[in-house]
Amino acid sequence: MFCVVDLETTGGRFEEESAMEIALFKFDGLQVVDQIISLINVEDKPIQPYVQKLTGITPKMLVRAPKFYELAKRIIEITKDCVLVAHNADFDYRILQMEFGRLGFEFNMPTVDTIDWARKLIPDQPAYGLEKLSRSLGITHSNKHRAESDARATLDLFKILLEKDVSKDLMRYAFHEDESKHSFSHITEKAKNTIGVYYLLNKKGSVIYLGRSNFLKNRLNRHFIANNAKAAALQSEIADIKVEETGNELLSRVKEYLEIKKLKPHFNPKNQAYYLPLAYFRVKEKFVLDKAGGKNPSFFFSAKNEARHSAAIWCVTNNYNPKDYFSEPEYIFIEKEMARLAKVEAAEKEITWQSLFLENPTCGIVLKGRHPNEKCVFLIENCIVKGYAFLELNTQIRNKTLLKKIVSPFPKDAYIFALTAKFIQEKKIVEVITF
Repeated sequence: MFCVVDLETTGGRFEEESAMEIALFKFDGLQVVDQIISLINVEDKPIQPYVQKLTGITPKMLVRAPKFYELAKRIIEITKDCVLVAHNADFDYRILQMEFGRLGFEFNMPTVDTIDWARKLIPDQPAYGLEKLSRSLGITHSNKHRAESDARATLDLFKILLEKDVSKDLMRYAFHEDESKHSFSHITEKAKNTIGVYYLLNKKGSVIYLGRSNFLKNRLNRHFIANNAKAAALQSEIADIKVEETGNELLSRVKEYLEIKKLKPHFNPKNQAYYLPLAYFRVKEKFVLDKAGGKNPSFFFSAKNEARHSAAIWCVTNNYNPKDYFSEPEYIFIEKEMARLAKVEAAEKEITWQSLFLENPTCGIVLKGRHPNEKCVFLIENCIVKGYAFLELNTQIRNKTLLKKIVSPFPKDAYIFALTAKFIQEKKIVEVITF
């Protein structure tokens, strides 16, 4: 039995996106015997503008849709004892695993990627994207980038593949052992779908690849299920796996950054970027927005609209006139953003890292620990992130000197400060400790 699936997601940073539409057809090789077609309520998760333009799905359309946990039981019922079929199956399978992981459940099943099988059974096509392949093969695909239309097109493509598969390998595939089993399953099965950093080691014990994930077990398994040339080369050298749970995403990102910088694993991209490209610089008593480069910026940002939004909140929160702090035309953009904030009354509800550090240049920020009875505390001293410590949840820390003695230190690094600032801005911290 097969389940043909397509998901549309909100977009955004890897492993932070959410499924906002699902179409799933249970197919017995002849006909569809069950199905789910539904929008999904993503609550306050933003839908990226390019995704809205691509799919036509807007936040208003999702308000009355069921949340993922309300569909989860039905998805499990339909997919039980099935093979998951999708066009670019790695993506849809990852999203399903991620959504179930957020609910505290593991979702594992074998997969068939119609891209790979189309290349094998229908060679010499000009392209193998779903849209172009559908056009080439005469498959109806009228409402592109919507889950139902994409899933139906994938189902029609799969039917063609089944007919062309004279050796019936695809049909037999449905009865094969779960493909997620691999030579390191005995290690990855012990891993949890939690947040942390992982190390892939060779026979000499050297780290050849290092990564992080909010769903460690899923991420590790993908290294061994992937069958491209780079994955095969990596798999051939792996002799052991080490996992370090961090409990929160900020610490995992800091550790990944520092470890890659120190170890330089040869399978990690040499040009792996760890910086935020824009920054405000103080020039003659004014802040100027420019490329971060190798300079010594005051504040870091990933995009102009993020920078101006943050600057507007800073001015509103502290009752500052942007003309006093920013040069033209920057203050004009900031004034427009301040006017927009006033309309939506967002300024009072925002916590900004600028205002936090202006008022408390030395403080602690609390994040989740590795288990429910633990917390993680970052020490910030004079706007420098000094290090972190894991503490029992009920431990009271109001003494900077004591915290300074027990933290595991970080080097002085602008990127670590930028990461910490973004997590404060995005409300991904539990609380702030003032000394």
